[in-house]
Amino acid sequence: MRQEKSVSYRFAMLLVLMIAGAMLGYIIALASIPLVFQIPFSALMQVLNMDSGLDITPAVLKYVQLILATFIFIVPANAYSRLFSDNTLVFFEFKKPSVVYLFFAALLWLFTLPIISFLADINNKITLPVSFASLENSFRLAEARAENASRFLLNISSLSGLMVNLLVIAVVAAIAEELIFRGIIQKLLFEQSKNIHLAIWLSALVFSLFHLQFFSLIPRIVLGAALGYSYYWSRSIWVPIFFHFINNASIVLASYLYQQKMITTDPNEITFFPNSVLFVAFICSIAIVYFWNKRAK
Repeated sequence: MRQEKSVSYRFAMLLVLMIAGAMLGYIIALASIPLVFQIPFSALMQVLNMDSGLDITPAVLKYVQLILATFIFIVPANAYSRLFSDNTLVFFEFKKPSVVYLFFAALLWLFTLPIISFLADINNKITLPVSFASLENSFRLAEARAENASRFLLNISSLSGLMVNLLVIAVVAAIAEELIFRGIIQKLLFEQSKNIHLAIWLSALVFSLFHLQFFSLIPRIVLGAALGYSYYWSRSIWVPIFFHFINNASIVLASYLYQQKMITTDPNEITFFPNSVLFVAFICSIAIVYFWNKRAK
């Protein structure tokens, strides 16, 4: 058995691993882009800032996103598990998930969509006091940049582009983020607080803050909490990964269909649901939570 370390020590070590991974990932990305994509190093920053005008820019950004997801999340998570556990698969609970739990996760995702959209609208309308006007402007600017980057990456017209987006934005992102936020941080917070509900909501807050989007903070906290409970109730990391995957994949697929003019709703815009739909979604979400919690006990 490994010598037990304090929660604060393990939190600090996780942070060190993630920062080191980010630095290494950036270095690898910047050094390899000119070689992989055959572009001059002098044009690199223009490409990364999406103002180069080169057709290859989206591919470069997805390549960078893939590398950073690997070195900020996956590599540190693996290193952390090797430092503080004897078995990585057991530590993250990589066990075969119940089909029923996967079904519950899909239903919970479906019925929380209107709720999250409603909260996104509320969050987007928040205004800070006049004395914090400059801070609010900074938040709004960061939000606009994030939305522009998202639209840029999701603007695809081919099946191959769709497959790449599903891989980078849905598959890799789901695995990478769940390993860190649910597989490690939620566990550490539970160990420290001895309260699973507090641990789930605090890890959801950390998850939301990490994305650096103040005007998406509230809906992302709710999404993070749903992911946290799906992990806690299922005892399998595959369930929140699946939940996270279908959430991200739905946006990728809807964006593709919108570009192909097969649907008329822009998935990057807030969708407004009737009050009747919100009410039904809320009741159904409560019912799923109740039955899942009851079955998990």
